[in-house]
Amino acid sequence: MADNEVDYHAKLSTELAGGQPPDVVLLDYDAAARYFAAGAFQSLSTDMAQSTVIRPTDFYTQAYNAYQWQGQQMCLPISISSVVVYYNKKLFDAAGQAYPKAGWTWDQFIATAQALTKAPDQFGVGMDRELNNVLPFIWQNGGELFTPDGKQLALKSPAATAAIQFWVDWQVKDHVSPNAVQEQSADSGGRFQDGTMGMFIDSSDSVPDLRSVTTGLDWDVAPLPQSKQPAAILKSIGQCLTAKAARSDLGWKLIEFSNSADGQKLLASAGLIVPSNISAAQSPAFLDPNAKPAHAQVWLDAIPWIHTVPPLPNWPDIEETANTELESAFYGNKTVAAAVQTISDRAKIALQP
Repeated sequence: MADNEVDYHAKLSTELAGGQPPDVVLLDYDAAARYFAAGAFQSLSTDMAQSTVIRPTDFYTQAYNAYQWQGQQMCLPISISSVVVYYNKKLFDAAGQAYPKAGWTWDQFIATAQALTKAPDQFGVGMDRELNNVLPFIWQNGGELFTPDGKQLALKSPAATAAIQFWVDWQVKDHVSPNAVQEQSADSGGRFQDGTMGMFIDSSDSVPDLRSVTTGLDWDVAPLPQSKQPAAILKSIGQCLTAKAARSDLGWKLIEFSNSADGQKLLASAGLIVPSNISAAQSPAFLDPNAKPAHAQVWLDAIPWIHTVPPLPNWPDIEETANTELESAFYGNKTVAAAVQTISDRAKIALQP
C-alpha cells in the first residue's frame, strides 16, 4: 500500500472513530471489507431499489459486486480499471518495435523491453512493486491466489512462482527495469513521463498526469502480455455513505448522480476514471478519439477477464506484507521462494478464523 493510501486510511479511521466523518467517502474495493465489518457505512441496497436514476444493471457486474457485503450493496463503484501497458510511441519507433497488441506473449514483451533499454538511463519497462500488479501474471500462467479451501495463499504453486519469477527477472536478470538505487533517484512513473522509459504498467490512474505532460510525449495503451490465458485485476474506487453521515439524504443524491451515466461521463471526459456505468463507458466521453489514449477500449476489452481479491477485513495487512517481500525479491535481496514463503506464513496466521 502506497504511503498516500496509508495516510488516507489513517485519517479516515480517525474521523470514523471520532464520530464526525464526511458523509461520503471514496474507497478502493480491496480495502473496504474492514470498514464493512466494523459497521462504518450504510447499506445502499434500499436506495438502489428506490432510485429512478440508476439501477444495478447499469453497471459492470465485476465492479458492482465487489462492493457487496453480507448480501448488501455497501458502496457504488465509479470506476472499473485494470492494469494495462502504457507505451512511448517515439521510443518504440526509434527501436524499430511494433506497437503492442492483444495476444502478445511474455517472450515478445521481454524482447521488446530489451530493445527499448539503452544505457545508461533508458529502461524498457517499469511497474509499482505490489502484489495486485503481479497477480494478473499469476492468473495468466494458470496460478491462483488461494488454495481450493480458501484457507491459505497458493503463491507457492509452480505456476504462481514461475509468474513471480518472470516479473522479478525484469530487474535481476534482464535488467530492463531500474534497480533500487535508480528507482529511488527517479521512479518509473516519472521516467515514463519524461520519455526515458518505453513501457509503464499501471491502471487508469496515470491518465490525468500523462495528459498534462507538455514535452511532446506521444503515448498510448495496450493490453498486458499474456502467458497461457488472458487475465486482469480489478482496480476500482467506490463511493460509500458513512453510518453517521449528517445528511444521508444529500449524500445519497451525490452518490446517485456521480454513478449515473451523466455523472460518470463528466469524470471520464477529464480522464479520471474508466466508468463502471456501462452507458458512460461506451460513450465518446470515455472513448474520445481526440483524447489520449487512443486505444482506451483496451480497458473495456479486459473486463471479461477481470479477477478480484477477496473481501477480507485483514486483506490490506496481507497485501502490505506481500508488497514488502515482493519488492525485496524484485531488487535481488531475496529469492522468489524465500519471499513467497514469508508471505504464505504470515498470511496463514492472518487467515485463521
